Amino acid sequence: MVRTRISCLGCLAFLAFALGGCGGPQKDMGDMQSMEPPPRPKQLDRLEAFVGRWEGTMEMKMAGSPESMKATGVNKVGWACDGRYLMENMEGQMGDDKFVGIGMWGWDAKNNRYHIWWFESSGDASEGWATYNEADKSWHHEGSGHSAMVGKLTYFTGSTRFPDANTMEWSWKIWDNSWKWGEPIMEMSGTQRRK
Repeated sequence: MVRTRISCLGCLAFLAFALGGCGGPQKDMGDMQSMEPPPRPKQLDRLEAFVGRWEGTMEMKMAGSPESMKATGVNKVGWACDGRYLMENMEGQMGDDKFVGIGMWGWDAKNNRYHIWWFESSGDASEGWATYNEADKSWHHEGSGHSAMVGKLTYFTGSTRFPDANTMEWSWKIWDNSWKWGEPIMEMSGTQRRK
């Protein structure tokens, strides 16, 4: 029993030494302080179209319901982290219910697309990707998240376009299956104008 423990400790010590030696040259804090971040990706410039204060209306339809619900909202969009991330703060009202949300966009150079995140006061959270289609001048979004309201994983697709510099039109569909089969559990669309 003692011999087994000593052998195991010896193996662990050897493994720690071997792994520590494979890490390559170590940089001290002095070297880290002199490191410069890479240049700001030029792809982020395309997101400038979103910057501003937007007011608008939206319509939402839930699966199985013949009625659609309407909401109004204000979105404030600006740059954060030295212009490397686009931040959105949204406040909306649907009937007597108020809701807020926070969104974020960044550039993922490794995958050559935009990375997006969204969080709502309902507890919903999602993460996804966006690409820009030069041919039809529109953004296309897809991703997944968790809906605290329905207690399920969700999967979304959406699009955004700018008919003119001060008008934004968008639509989203959300499913409760990753194949996006069947009727979406929620569909939303809206129009916003820069103020």
